Amino acid sequence: MGFIHFNENGWIVGKDGNPLYVVGINYVASYVCTNFLEDFRPEVIERDMEQMEKMGFNALRIPIYWGFFEPEEKRFNERAFENFSTFLSMAKSHGFYVMPWLLVGVATKDANIPYRQGRPIFEGDMLFAAENHLRTFARRYKDEEGILFWDICDEPEFYARHIGNEQWPYNTARFNHWLRHMYEAFKKEDTNHLVTLGFGEIATENYGYTLKDSAEILDVMSVTCYPYDSSVEGLDTARNNSYLGFYVKMNSLKNKPVFTCEAPGFSEVWFSKNMLGRYFRVSLYSNLVNGSTGVLPWCYNDFAKEIWTGMDLNGMVAEPSFGIVDNAGNIKPSGKELMEFGHFVRDVHITEYTRRKPKVAILIPAGYYDRVYDAKRKIRAAMLFLKGCGMDMEFIWDEKDVSLSGYKMVVACVSEGMSISTWENLMGYVEQGGILVHDYDGLGGLSPYFNRLFGVEVQTRQKNFNMDRIIMKTRLGALAEGDELVLPGEIRDERFAMENGFHRQKGTSISSEYLIVKPINAQIVAAFQNGTPALLRSSHGAGKTWLFTVQFHSGLFEMEYQEYRNHMMFELYHEILFEEKLFRPCIYANAELETGLFEKKSGEKLLVLINHGPAQNHVSIQLDDSLLHGKMRVWDDREGVLFQDKKVELTMEAAEVVKLLFDV
Repeated sequence: MGFIHFNENGWIVGKDGNPLYVVGINYVASYVCTNFLEDFRPEVIERDMEQMEKMGFNALRIPIYWGFFEPEEKRFNERAFENFSTFLSMAKSHGFYVMPWLLVGVATKDANIPYRQGRPIFEGDMLFAAENHLRTFARRYKDEEGILFWDICDEPEFYARHIGNEQWPYNTARFNHWLRHMYEAFKKEDTNHLVTLGFGEIATENYGYTLKDSAEILDVMSVTCYPYDSSVEGLDTARNNSYLGFYVKMNSLKNKPVFTCEAPGFSEVWFSKNMLGRYFRVSLYSNLVNGSTGVLPWCYNDFAKEIWTGMDLNGMVAEPSFGIVDNAGNIKPSGKELMEFGHFVRDVHITEYTRRKPKVAILIPAGYYDRVYDAKRKIRAAMLFLKGCGMDMEFIWDEKDVSLSGYKMVVACVSEGMSISTWENLMGYVEQGGILVHDYDGLGGLSPYFNRLFGVEVQTRQKNFNMDRIIMKTRLGALAEGDELVLPGEIRDERFAMENGFHRQKGTSISSEYLIVKPINAQIVAAFQNGTPALLRSSHGAGKTWLFTVQFHSGLFEMEYQEYRNHMMFELYHEILFEEKLFRPCIYANAELETGLFEKKSGEKLLVLINHGPAQNHVSIQLDDSLLHGKMRVWDDREGVLFQDKKVELTMEAAEVVKLLFDV
């Protein structure tokens, strides 16, 4: 079985046979920047380890420089291995697992491999050189219980920065061939350790390799993640600090465990200490509730000032200040949040709980990577709308023979690459009682099954000239007939704009076109100002469909934050979920709130409430009856939580996390 494995509930099991939630840090000594095993100073490292142990960490991730360990092809540096072995022994004495990431030729600076001489990395001689390098480590350390996982390489996408190397996008088949070779290089020598690869969030972009291909190969999915593509605003706002949870979900593939091997983290050059602290707090708990089994942020310490202008750092202006500890050894707010999170998951015994499998899925189509920037934002928006209504979800990739059974609802908001087979699958899913929510996403989103499935007759499509709001044509929960709702990308109204200092841009629209349909068996729920149907619902077989005739999920990351946090789509999703009687342990509509439910076999439950907002947030949630069979208590004895008539009400401070325990 190996030293480290995962149990039936998806938690890491340590070498002692007990479940383990990893709370650690990426470690690079402050005096050298990345290759501290070459300039090895045990006395400095020992002091750092003493403090990291006091901070409650249980794992460290470190870089292993290819060129230092193997300066000439097939000639290895024994001093390098001696230093690495000493580091492992030091870590063991402080109770740390060590996760080495190998094949380092790319780190803070593009170091390259000394003997590469312009040869491509992913094929030919260099592929076999890398394979031999990994097999050498596996042979030497296969019996080392202190190794957490083997990490093949950190962010291999950045090898493309080397002149003469394979450039983006990589050839997918070539990259997958390389990855399988690297995986098998370890497995041929070492059956005791699991193998992973440190994918960056850039892997969701079209760089020639895909997450689901990697999940076919690797034992564990590990995440390095920085929310670069979110809105230009504070790191502690909901659109930014929810990105880590999104990427954890994206990596939850093929029933493989997932954890963050380089996240959260950001440089103090870009954001204030306190904002980074808020980002850490929210991201750590969002990471947990979205399925991660551990967290290793970047990184432990700032780099010493005397090396800032050296070769590695001089051109990397943000790199000196990523640490959770400053140069004087003071723990920053981000470090304190990591410590407190570690205390919580240990004290609450988080690995005794399980997460309930979501009943809602967002479909990722086969052509996702063909226009990934737009597709990713729409899919993220769908996730945020669901999360903002208390509904957990997961992603399901459109593959041959993919099964939709077991899901109560499927959301299809991107249609690139959807085939007739996809639509046949969706048709059968609805006929058997499923609920389909679909965004019109251009002509690729139509099919021979479209009219019958949605109870309409497609007429034509029309360029969207300021069709920026819809009017309810029938009551939908709290949304009354005649209510007017503004679509994403527009300010609610002129008065709202004036009161909040916004300037509505005239002549803009949320998407390039909308679909004109004639209802046959469908009911018009909402229409545009000119009466054209905008939202329709229909029954088909034993199931239901909801059709948005315009891209309702576009624009969520372009609008101003105040509009985002009050946007009508959260209320609309809330009412659709309520209408369809979909189970939610917590029922609410709040753009900045995320909840996560954990359960024990004994019936005890843990409910985590996360305020993703940078300001106070009044929270009012209705609890499902399944949470009401025991006594509720608030973790850490926080005051101000009102609980009556199946409702919980409280005012949460900026980026606050509240934990509620329900005893049997």
